[in-house]
Amino acid sequence: MPYVKVDPNGTSSECPICDYKGLEEVGYRRFRCPRCGFEADRDVIGKLNVRKRGLRKLGIKFSGGALATPTAPQMTDVAPNRWGEPMNRPEGSLRPLRQEEVRNLIEIYRKYKNEENMKDASENNSYL
Repeated sequence: MPYVKVDPNGTSSECPICDYKGLEEVGYRRFRCPRCGFEADRDVIGKLNVRKRGLRKLGIKFSGGALATPTAPQMTDVAPNRWGEPMNRPEGSLRPLRQEEVRNLIEIYRKYKNEENMKDASENNSYL
């Protein structure tokens, strides 16, 4: 498989289908092309454009194919978000634990492990 270095600059803001350079944001991390209607997650758009640029550098002509609009449900919430962007969580969903809650969980875990160790020790002594 050949390796081609591609400049990723601007790959998530350009339509991978019609090369339009003005995608509209339609939701959290999702963009739509006003010219051809293509819509996808910005990371998917970037990946498709990097692939497209690589194929161009290799001189391979492409006619869509895998660049068609994805039909599978797309994940729209990424946790944790490595870029520090706000999370798009529905009301009443999980929240980060407070320090006090973490301490309580650690204490419960230690008690549990201590009980398991005591149980193991008593079982091992019964065979002596």
